[in-house]
Amino acid sequence: MLLEAVEGTFEKPVMITGPNIQAPEAITVDNDGNAYIAGAFLETIIFPSFSMKSVDTVDVFVAKLKRTSSTYQWEWVRRAGSNGIDFAYDIIVDDDSKNVFVTGMHTGYLEELKLNSTGDENVYLGNWDDKGNVQNNARNGFSQRQ
Repeated sequence: MLLEAVEGTFEKPVMITGPNIQAPEAITVDNDGNAYIAGAFLETIIFPSFSMKSVDTVDVFVAKLKRTSSTYQWEWVRRAGSNGIDFAYDIIVDDDSKNVFVTGMHTGYLEELKLNSTGDENVYLGNWDDKGNVQNNARNGFSQRQ
């Protein structure tokens, strides 16, 4: 179900599919009414106008639904993946810069974010601009085992 951000009316449902697991974990809306979704997927995830494969097993996806005058359109979908298991737990958008921030856990080198792994389960903070380009990324530098 998709809820129109300004008026609170229901819009046409949006489907995210694939042959295995697709797990949207967080959604946020910016002050222009654009929606951003973060989650995890196994092997392949299919959006109405995009699809992508995971690096190995479970990877992160980040997507933007752009608000137009009468509907939402998928503007971009990005992956953050390693040769391990990766999850997204939350997403926010800075309304001034329009930068998108996602936090989660990863178990290997995150290729797209260029973040190394320091242990079994690492916390990360990923940053994309409003066009889906990776920005400076920070990692807390600790694992769950520490």
